[in-house]
Amino acid sequence: MSAYEVVALLRNGEVSSNELVDLSAQRITAVEPHVNAMPTICPELAAAAGQRWSQAPVVK
Repeated sequence: MSAYEVVALLRNGEVSSNELVDLSAQRITAVEPHVNAMPTICPELAAAAGQRWSQAPVVK
C-alpha cells in the first residue's frame, strides 16, 4: 500500500492512526529479524504518537 493510499484511508475515516501504528508494528515484528534494518524499535513511542495523531484533525 502506498503512502497516498494510507492517507486516503485516514481522511475517509476507514482506519485510525492507532490502527496504522499497530499494523506497522506487527509488520516490523514479522520482517525485522530477516532484514535487520532497524537498530532500535520503540513501539511504545510509536503508540503514543499514534494516540496524539488520532486527536489531530486530518487536513483534507
